[in-house]
Amino acid sequence: MLQPRTWRRRAVPFSVPAIILGALLLSSCGGGGSNQPQTSGREITMTSGDNWFQPNELQVSRGETVTLVISNDGVLTHNISIDEFGVKKDYRPGETARVTFTADRAGEFRFYCDEPGHSEAGMVGVLRVR
Repeated sequence: MLQPRTWRRRAVPFSVPAIILGALLLSSCGGGGSNQPQTSGREITMTSGDNWFQPNELQVSRGETVTLVISNDGVLTHNISIDEFGVKKDYRPGETARVTFTADRAGEFRFYCDEPGHSEAGMVGVLRVR
């Protein structure tokens, strides 16, 4: 009968460090120090051309991490800018750009191409954050 009791006493001291070590290893698997983009959140695929975005109306939830994947089907260089979220990404004809931001405030926000004359020609859209 002493043997099971001794076994229990040994199992507890060894299992606690094992549990702590396991928890530390699992928590380090999140890639927090990685330079890779986070995969959580929402990805929205868009196309653009000479003076247009499709879609030109987007809706996301407040607090959501959003990645816009935008292809340039035009012959001119374009960009996407959303001032309130610090977004500004240039992309050339035939390229696909990726830009990630967190929609940390609610409201309606204008996105546009800031190449001279492009937003005036209609390369604009609205981002609704609810």
